[in-house]
Amino acid sequence: MSLLLGFIHSKMMVLDDDTALIGTANLDFRSLHLNYECMLYMNNTKEEAKIKADFEKIFKDSIQVELESWKKRPIYKRLLEEIVDMLSPLV
Repeated sequence: MSLLLGFIHSKMMVLDDDTALIGTANLDFRSLHLNYECMLYMNNTKEEAKIKADFEKIFKDSIQVELESWKKRPIYKRLLEEIVDMLSPLV
């Protein structure tokens, strides 16, 4: 079994099959008050079904990360995460 690791940074939300939001904004102080983020609101545009299908495909292609395997990740990854975490306030 091959393992392809990836990261999807987009934000999508589908509500009631006829309303969708897609964009860059996180639900945090920085995104909502400091950064220039954008979200697109769609209602009854026929694009909502495509977004929902894409969302479901992402879920199907994803793997669940279990706590025990996360704790056993290599030390170099943990160190890199700590460094990036320290620098995150500067970004």
